[in-house]
Amino acid sequence: MTPFGSIEFTIEELLSEVRIRRLRHPGWIEQIVAPVLVPLLVLIGWYGQFPSLIVAASFLTMSLIYGWAWKHSSTLRVLPDRLIASAYLWNKWEGALSDLHTIQWRSGAVFDENSGPSGLYVSCRGRSRCVLPHVSEEQARIAMHAILRKFPNYPMSASHLPSNSSAS
Repeated sequence: MTPFGSIEFTIEELLSEVRIRRLRHPGWIEQIVAPVLVPLLVLIGWYGQFPSLIVAASFLTMSLIYGWAWKHSSTLRVLPDRLIASAYLWNKWEGALSDLHTIQWRSGAVFDENSGPSGLYVSCRGRSRCVLPHVSEEQARIAMHAILRKFPNYPMSASHLPSNSSAS
């Protein structure tokens, strides 16, 4: 177990689908140290009359909840006729191949409220939706290549595909 955790990115090419999954594994700081620090900071802050420690414990608690919500896996299932995406705890989406315009990687902006996270996006009926958040450009390129190998009729952004000379 590492201090800050790790990311697991897998692609399974099954008989009738391609399953792409991104999972964040928390590290020992998030699993052990932070949960022990929260009650300790609250107790010392409360009895020692240090409001700043209580604020720190509140911030740490919110960080733990945020990390817990984001550590759930994001899965993209690519079937011959549709995509099924599930990200985080509650975000599920399904789209038909006939409705897809393109699949591409997009860079996200952290402090831009109109931008989503970096990840794999689909354009569907004039709207863009992140179906695999927080994947790198290289991971998205590998995922798109796996989708095209299995289902060549899926529309992909040409700028993120390997050139013919580098494809093996």
